[in-house]
Amino acid sequence: MSEKNAALLQSIQDTLQNLASQSLAEGAAALLSVLGYSSDKTADLGYSAEELLESIEQFRPELGGISRTKVHADRWKSCAFLFQLTNDEIPSLALGQAPLGADGKLVESQIESFVFLAIDLQGEQWSRTQLATIARELNKRFPMPAIILFRQEALLSLAVIDRRQNLRDASRDVIDSRITVIKDVRLASPHRAHIDILASLALANLGDKRRPSNFRELYDAWIGTLSTQKLNKEFYQQLAWWYLWATKEVEFPKGGGEKREDRNTIGVIRLLTRLIFVWFIKERGLVPEALFERNALRALLKQAPDAAPDESNYYHAILQNLFFATLNQEMGGERRWAKTGGGMKDDYLISLIYRYQEAFKHPDTVLQDCFANVPFLNGGLFECLDEQLSDDDLARRPELKKLVVQEGNGSVLRIDGFSRRPDARAKVPNKLFFGGTEDAALNTEFETKGKRYPVKGLIDLLDSYRFTVDENTPLDEEVALDPELLGKVFENLLASYNPDTRSTARKQSGSFYTPREVVDYMVDEALIAYFSRHLPDGEQREQDFRQLLSHADTDHAFSEAEADALVVAIEQLKVLDPACGSGAFPMGMLAKLFVALKKLDPDHRR
Repeated sequence: MSEKNAALLQSIQDTLQNLASQSLAEGAAALLSVLGYSSDKTADLGYSAEELLESIEQFRPELGGISRTKVHADRWKSCAFLFQLTNDEIPSLALGQAPLGADGKLVESQIESFVFLAIDLQGEQWSRTQLATIARELNKRFPMPAIILFRQEALLSLAVIDRRQNLRDASRDVIDSRITVIKDVRLASPHRAHIDILASLALANLGDKRRPSNFRELYDAWIGTLSTQKLNKEFYQQLAWWYLWATKEVEFPKGGGEKREDRNTIGVIRLLTRLIFVWFIKERGLVPEALFERNALRALLKQAPDAAPDESNYYHAILQNLFFATLNQEMGGERRWAKTGGGMKDDYLISLIYRYQEAFKHPDTVLQDCFANVPFLNGGLFECLDEQLSDDDLARRPELKKLVVQEGNGSVLRIDGFSRRPDARAKVPNKLFFGGTEDAALNTEFETKGKRYPVKGLIDLLDSYRFTVDENTPLDEEVALDPELLGKVFENLLASYNPDTRSTARKQSGSFYTPREVVDYMVDEALIAYFSRHLPDGEQREQDFRQLLSHADTDHAFSEAEADALVVAIEQLKVLDPACGSGAFPMGMLAKLFVALKKLDPDHRR
């Protein structure tokens, strides 16, 4: 990292921390200034919700009044019009100079410009959709894009609308487009990913070869930088590099496959799927942060993972205990350490109890503080695959005879290697999670020459991104990795493992999964065809069905009786996906049915 970029990151962090105690207008303007945006063009549009809304209603009176309920005006503590940045000022800013010739007045007719507003909100619990709705309603009144900064007590969010040009009238644009939100930046201690996202919007960091020098270039650069597709692609590329490096560093037990490459590849895919799933539920506060933080781990483990890169104690003591003995075990007294001494045979191959007690400084404290309150998920993802096989099992499945190992008098299929026996354990070095490598040596895999592939440790990589448990929609999205990512990772890594698609998958770096747009289209078409059979004039109601399935905040066009019929149709609906892989289509169907039911039966009366 260059000194200049490091200084920018520090300035952003300092400005965010100051914003926690400054006036909204002062702190928001200071943050934009750090990013390279400022102007003397401003206007007094009021400092309360009512004053601001009344002022901007005058810009387009033909639209009528703004719904105070829709924009939650009763929860605005204050607001401020910060400034307008016009097309003629951008070249000066691109050169690092203050804009020249500004007269300090808002130019309402200047479509090729930005207006920046700030709103102070009551409470921290604001959904992405609520913030996006406020931003969209305000944008309907301004002829130019309005960028909104929200302060939600100790949090900051920023909303940007992607306003497309009207194809019939170049002087107008389309404002029912997507709102992108950088959400819930914690002012006192911002996440590193949030600081990086804000830094990527700095004028000095936009543009491949030169800074944007006009409105269109700047707007396109903002929209491109905030693209979740770009974010997903960048993440998957780094993850793919890690995956290929990890398959060469791990050693899973031979029960996972006769060929070392195959069992290690599948073992790493399984590890990734489990850990990324955990990362999402961690965002809900269901798994302690201490299990993934360097300083906290130094206090928990006798051997700090980052101080012993070639050891595997982090995977054994933390991750395996989390996966198998915690997430796969009911909460309560059954969560316990494996017995030691004479009674240890009673716990042999029981994967629902904790192992590696000797790796912890204070085992009982760890059990109580780090694992006891993690929920039981009751799913197959965290089931340990190690098992003892009888002679009858091997007779039915003779192909397993080559894969089992003899432990005492029994035949054991070791796949995960969750064991107190050192010779039965999986080897997954700490460096794969913390530290990484400056060059993963992947020229052979990617058919390149002389290229370096620096790879972060997996925990470091995951921690450098912001994750959200709320799936994005076509109308609003957060600049973060959402749960759809899990399916993308699974599909892409399987494609990379498949001999028929291996070479292509590695070069594509993340484009094998079914895009959300395709899922939405196919789900909509299937539901419209289904719904049309449940109304007498269903074949003539296509547009009404599309409105019903739209994520837009609109009413439906059906009578009470028709709405009742559609709710019954949804209740009776059965969906089959014969080629179900990561579950993108069933989940897409579930999401659209939720949208439809929310409109048809908002009060849950039917």
